[in-house]
Amino acid sequence: MNWILALAIAFTVVERIHAAEDLITAAQRTGRCKTFVKVIQAAGLTQTIKGYGALTVFAPIDEGFAKFPKDILDELMQPANKTRLASIVLAHIIKGKIMAADAKTMTVTTLGDSKIHLAKDGSSLRYGDANIVKADLVASNGVIHLIDKVVLPEQQELPAEKKGRKTGTQPSQAN
Repeated sequence: MNWILALAIAFTVVERIHAAEDLITAAQRTGRCKTFVKVIQAAGLTQTIKGYGALTVFAPIDEGFAKFPKDILDELMQPANKTRLASIVLAHIIKGKIMAADAKTMTVTTLGDSKIHLAKDGSSLRYGDANIVKADLVASNGVIHLIDKVVLPEQQELPAEKKGRKTGTQPSQAN
């Protein structure tokens, strides 16, 4: 009987240790957000996210990034596109801690000042056009909800779309 109590206490301590991790460490620990963590690092936002107050992060899982065009992601990861990459990361983060049970259908304003629709239908949640596949991963400075795709900031034009758009400029004049 004592070993059952000891085991229960050990699991409680492990849960508290995990909750003591910041959002970045918690995202890494999932093993499903490797690309998102790399994108956060490339955007220069690691310390900002770690040091901010309570946040809710809608973290695209690696399979979600696999749906994102690789050539566009590679271009966004270039140092010259750091600001644009940061805007995409910030479209996945809102101020405050919203647990799935407390979520309601509403439009939220992200840290990047985008408006993203959060929809709750029974026990299922959507963030923009992404499904929440795992909710309520608690960290010391907020909560993470894993989503199945990358959500772009409102009116965000991807580099490839800009290249494909017809303009009056000659190819040698394009950025």
